[in-house]
Amino acid sequence: MNHPADNLADNQANHPANNPAEPIIASRTGIERPSPIWLAPLIAAAIGLWLIWQHYADQGPLITIAFQSAEGLEAGRTPIKYLDVEMGRVEKVEIDRVSGRRVVVTARMVREAVDYLNGRAGFWVVRPRVGLGGITGLQTLLSGSHIEMSGVLEGGKAKRTFEGLEQPPLTPVGAPGLRIGLRAAEAGAVEPGSPVFHRGMKVGTVEGRRLSEGGEYVEFGAFVHAPYHRLIDTNTRFWNAGGIDFTVGTEGLALRSESLEALIFGGIAFTNPPRLQAGVPVESGALFTLYDTRAEAEMQPTEGAVERLGYVLHFKESLRGLKVGAPVEHRGVRIGYVADIDIRYDPITGLFETPVLIFLDPQRIKWPDCTNPEDSLLAAEEGLPTAVAHGLRARLQTGSLLTGALFVELAKVPDAEPGVIVDRTPYPEFPTVSSPFGEISGKAMTLLDTLAALPLEELLSSASRLLKDMDTLVRAPAASEVAGDADVTMAQLRNAPLRRFIESMTATLAGIDAMIGAAPDGQSSGGLAGSLGDLQATLKSVRDLLQGDATASPLYYELSTALRELTQAARALRALTEAIEDKPNALIFGR
Repeated sequence: MNHPADNLADNQANHPANNPAEPIIASRTGIERPSPIWLAPLIAAAIGLWLIWQHYADQGPLITIAFQSAEGLEAGRTPIKYLDVEMGRVEKVEIDRVSGRRVVVTARMVREAVDYLNGRAGFWVVRPRVGLGGITGLQTLLSGSHIEMSGVLEGGKAKRTFEGLEQPPLTPVGAPGLRIGLRAAEAGAVEPGSPVFHRGMKVGTVEGRRLSEGGEYVEFGAFVHAPYHRLIDTNTRFWNAGGIDFTVGTEGLALRSESLEALIFGGIAFTNPPRLQAGVPVESGALFTLYDTRAEAEMQPTEGAVERLGYVLHFKESLRGLKVGAPVEHRGVRIGYVADIDIRYDPITGLFETPVLIFLDPQRIKWPDCTNPEDSLLAAEEGLPTAVAHGLRARLQTGSLLTGALFVELAKVPDAEPGVIVDRTPYPEFPTVSSPFGEISGKAMTLLDTLAALPLEELLSSASRLLKDMDTLVRAPAASEVAGDADVTMAQLRNAPLRRFIESMTATLAGIDAMIGAAPDGQSSGGLAGSLGDLQATLKSVRDLLQGDATASPLYYELSTALRELTQAARALRALTEAIEDKPNALIFGR
């Protein structure tokens, strides 16, 4: 009989839980799916990376800007603006490690600024400034300084390093118009910010000025706004319009001011002088000459392919009144100008020379078969020698009797001495003649020298003796009584006061003849010459009478008539002598 306790023990031993089976090992056939719980950290990491990328992508590129001073700049606070929209912010300001004399600003730009960061971008610090255009940057007194940016889209290759501007640009980058260069001997009152005028209206601005590399002249940069830039061509002339233009020339007194703004701040003006040939439009960067006055600018020859024709003139008369810039005219039409007046010593002749340099504009003259400027130049070089061969000469003329200003005239001179254009270096020599006024002055001086050389004292002494003899003759018995007196012989006549009178009158007439011969062109008063001729004929007849046989000479019977004529002539001569004493220049200019 089994005991219950034994049965219980057997049952427990046979229970499956108390008798585990051997483990069955089976190979895996695939990868188990990850638990969904791992997706949370992965998503968080991706979001973090995206946020980091988005942060740097929104910041844009990092750029550096070099300035001369860090005035008004603070790291982390100073913004960079374009059209008053913030495009970046300064992150760091430090001294340039290379030069040690300027500062380098590191700034982080926004993504939208990438397309503007090219070769045409510019940066400058906006702060209060006082200039010709007024006071600018006053708003920074409250908001603080900031860096202003300028630029255009597609302005060239992308850049990340820039040179800051010390002065803000006077013309916005990309503004429509034309940028030109100007050269002048002196800067005058033209400064950056000075206006550019056309017909008194502001059409542009002077952007900058500097000395040339060699220091020979001053260079200006100017911008002419659209649509006025279309007025600029190869015929355009520029001049300094600052202040008051006060000139005295052949046209008289001239006083001119371009405008009140130009009077105060200075400026530049331009015009297009009338030309037979239209000018050619110029491109940006074209270089022009800046003249001192409008008159000087307008008289300049045409620019472009045409070269100026220069000639040297040698005048014998004084050049007082001839100035640089005086016109060269032909029949009243200006064809050139005086470029230089010099004085040189010639060791060969031992004299001083005063060469005058003139320039002619070939385009001022209409040459046959000329269709372009080069043809005008060649035609002038060939035509002027032909004109000189036909009598064309250069001479001085008076432009103003009030000021005494002179100008050069090219005119055809009749009966001119043969002359040619002499080829010399650096300019050929053009033949000249004396001016009409100079010839008159020369003749007057010659006449005065001749009169000064005459024995005027002896002439007046002879005239005084003549008057005494004439008075004796007039008081003597009438000629008819002398002829009727048979006791009067020729010997007595030879000893009479008549012989002394004739000798004195002959000497006087010789002096008067010398004075008449010294008159200009051998001319004198017609009545005076006739009276002296009659008197000389009468004296000859009396001389023949006294030297011949009175009874055989026919003049003996006409002696009474001759004496009467002689008396009349003596009275006329006495009146002449008195007139000469009262007015010595009557022999030259008449009564």
